[in-house]
Amino acid sequence: MTSTAWMTSSAVSSSDPSGSVSGLGWPSSRSCAVVTRSFFFLMVVAMVALAPVAPCANATSRVTISSTHCYAAQGEKGLLIFPLDRYSAYVAIPPPQGLSKISDMFLEPGGRFLFVLSLGGSGGGSSFAVLSLANATAPTLVGGPVAVSAGPYGAVCGKAGTIVIAGGESNLTVWKYDQATGQVVSNTPEKSFRVGKSQDRVLLSNDGKAAYVKGELDPLLGHGVGYGVMIVPLDNPTAISPIQVPNAPAPLQSGPGPVVFPMESALSEDGKVLFTAHGEGVSSINVSNPLDCTLLTDAETIPQEYYSIAVVGQQAFAVGYTPVPRLLEIDISDPSALVMSKLLRFTFKRPVSVAANKQFFYIADWGTDCVVVIDRATKLATWAGCEVVAGGRRPNRPVRGHRGSTRGQTRPQASAPPSSPSAPVPPSS
Repeated sequence: MTSTAWMTSSAVSSSDPSGSVSGLGWPSSRSCAVVTRSFFFLMVVAMVALAPVAPCANATSRVTISSTHCYAAQGEKGLLIFPLDRYSAYVAIPPPQGLSKISDMFLEPGGRFLFVLSLGGSGGGSSFAVLSLANATAPTLVGGPVAVSAGPYGAVCGKAGTIVIAGGESNLTVWKYDQATGQVVSNTPEKSFRVGKSQDRVLLSNDGKAAYVKGELDPLLGHGVGYGVMIVPLDNPTAISPIQVPNAPAPLQSGPGPVVFPMESALSEDGKVLFTAHGEGVSSINVSNPLDCTLLTDAETIPQEYYSIAVVGQQAFAVGYTPVPRLLEIDISDPSALVMSKLLRFTFKRPVSVAANKQFFYIADWGTDCVVVIDRATKLATWAGCEVVAGGRRPNRPVRGHRGSTRGQTRPQASAPPSSPSAPVPPSS
């Protein structure tokens, strides 16, 4: 079923071109939402026709956090790493030997291993590896690199001894790793199969036994027509449960390339519900039984391409920058009745990935090639991996309607100051 749940928010600027009412984060009626949605798609068509986005080899494309550190994938530059309590103490390390870049990554839930993927072109050249985080700021290669058929887009996920690579237009491949050492068991995949078209994002269940694959449903496989998530029991990949996501957009090609169409998923902390952010809202899917998955609800929002979603307790956070850079906060305490509780519009240009804890947002900004750390309470921000400079006549506030900090700009990596045992401090303004 489809639901529309609106709540007021004062975090959106009155100049927001999305059609929001000043002082309210949301349209006042469903008719307004329909008009806004139509306007959005016309605008996107124009954006695609006039200003397509090309892939960037060094863009900060993905961010993740452990209990102590933040990690950001920066393409050919490798990894940006900094402690959660000291953003200035960042280090940059090149891609591990055998990988030309880090296109995507996934942090094992226990925080011991980081799975990294280097994507080549459509002609090949892709590989993945496993890094040990025993030394959080100096990851070591413990598994691979292993060549894999994937690209020019794709994703990696690793949990509970299983690694899955979404190969884009290539097959989905399943690998095994030693949970004690991180070593990849074999240089050939345990399984290789196709589940749909454009399968460029993948997530594993907490026990590593099921894969949640974003893609275009393939009528030739009996899945119907449209876009959604394929739930794949890895012990029997033919028993696929296709979940069509209502109102998911057609391919837009307007995000951080190459993106076929934006759709991102994250699991609830107990692993029983999958939350999927797409171009017109957020869906919740009951995945407690991979052989009997059901769509719980699809809550419509202001039209927005979401490139990342994170879950913290009873809240989910999704970010994107088309048509404007924003973060959506969702109350997920009742997965069958999602409530859109806040909408924050950013002043930095291209938020493409989000991680969060109870205090801060960690957002990969594809525009400045930095990680923007925002205090969830004060909305003050610090840019990690950047030189902080004055923003001209006035500071560049990270969130419209809130006082912020100065603007981040990329700079050559300098020697990081020594770490300190000081207690966590909020970002400076």
